[in-house]
Order: sequence, then C-alpha cells, then structure tokens
Amino acid sequence: MDSYVEAMRHYAAFAGRQGRGAYWVFLGIALLVTVMLTLITGIASPALAETVYGLCVLVHLLPVLAAGCRRLHDSGRSGWWQLVSLIPFIGLPWILVLLVWRGDPGDNRFGPAPEVAHGPGAA
Repeated sequence: MDSYVEAMRHYAAFAGRQGRGAYWVFLGIALLVTVMLTLITGIASPALAETVYGLCVLVHLLPVLAAGCRRLHDSGRSGWWQLVSLIPFIGLPWILVLLVWRGDPGDNRFGPAPEVAHGPGAA
C-alpha cells in the first residue's frame, strides 16, 4: 500500500527511478481500486459504474505513465520506450519485458538506485 500512496503522492513525477516491486505493487493496487469501485457502483447502477470507471482511469492515467517512466529509468531506458506498447502484436509483450527487466544496481544517468526495503515486512 505504501507503493501506491508514494506513487500517487508523486502524481506526475517522471524524473528518477522506481524499483520493480514498488512499480508492480502500485500497478496492482491501482487496478484493484478501479475494479472494486466499478463493481461496487455497478451493483447500484450500470451507468454510474461506467462513470466511476472512467474517472478511475483518468485519475490513474498520469501516475501509471509516470511510474512506468521511472521504472524504465531504473534499467537505463528513456520513458519514451512506453510508446513501444502501441506497436500491434509485439508492443505489449516487449514493454512488459522491459518493465520486468532488472534495474541497474548502482547510479545511472537517471539518478541513484531506488531504495530497497530490508528486514521484516520487506517486499
């Protein structure tokens, strides 16, 4: 949950780096929040569910793009690599591989390595 709150706090911060764990936790929670709010409001009204879904997508759009950019920075790539996902058939698998790719162990041109939590409860 800390990864989600931290990413939402840096709503449109495209600079810096983000570790794999923090990125995937943020993405999972953003997806879970969107699905849960849509399902809950869908019980009351399908039209309301569509509106809530659209609002959730709009609220999460910039943070997801920014987190993806920071995630790519962690492996030394520009955030513009996210545009690869627009290539039909091969784009999505390619960008998933890049997002899963291990980050540079030390500092790179995008900044210092992201902090990794150690000890009890570390993800």
